[in-house]
Amino acid sequence: MRTKSIGEILQEEREAHRVSLEFLAQKSKINPDFLVALENNRYQDLPSAIYIKSFIKTYAKIFGFDHQPLFAMLRRDYQENEKGRLIKRQEDGKGRHRSWRQADLLVFSSIAIFLTLIIFIAFKWQQFNKAPELKVDSPAEMATVKQKLAISGQTEAEAILEINSQPVAIQTDGNFTYELFLARTGINTITIKASNQKGKSTLIQRSVNVSED
Repeated sequence: MRTKSIGEILQEEREAHRVSLEFLAQKSKINPDFLVALENNRYQDLPSAIYIKSFIKTYAKIFGFDHQPLFAMLRRDYQENEKGRLIKRQEDGKGRHRSWRQADLLVFSSIAIFLTLIIFIAFKWQQFNKAPELKVDSPAEMATVKQKLAISGQTEAEAILEINSQPVAIQTDGNFTYELFLARTGINTITIKASNQKGKSTLIQRSVNVSED
C-alpha cells in the first residue's frame, strides 16, 4: 500500500474541514501559489526549508493536528542542500553517485591516456636506441663445412651488415645470403655484425670446423 505524501495529508486535512485554498490563504497569510505547491509536493517551487516547515505548522495549528509526524517524514525523504532548499534524499544520492562516477571516469580516462603516452614514448625510445635484430640460419655452431660455405640469415632491411668485416647486401625483406671462403682448415670463427645508423650493433659469432674440399 502506498504511503501518503505530506502534500496529500495536508490536502486531506484541509478538505476534511471543507476549507478552500482561497480561504486558507487569507487565514494563514500564505501565498495561494505556495499552498498549491505544498499540497502537490512541489518543493522546488517553494522558498527554503524553513518556510516549508512553517507552512506545515500553520496547517497543523489551523486544523488541529500534530505536525511532528510530518516533520519526521520530511526528514526521512528530504534534506537541505547548501542553499537551504529541500531535495529528495534518493535523487541527491543518485546525483552524488552520478557525480562520483563521472569524476572517477574522468580520472581513469586521464590515467589511461597518461599511461598510454608513457608506454608510447618508452616504446619509441626503445626502438630508437635498440640494436638491430639479427638471426643466423646457417651455418650452425660447430658445423663441419667446406672451405667455401654459404652464410644466410635475417636482419633489418635498413641495417648495415658485415661478415668478417666484409659488407654484405641485404634484401628488401631483410634476408641475406653470402658466400665466404675460409682458407684455413680446422676451427674458424665467423663474425656476423648488423649495425644501424645510430651506431647500435648486434654481433653473432659462429665457430665452424673447416674440412678440405
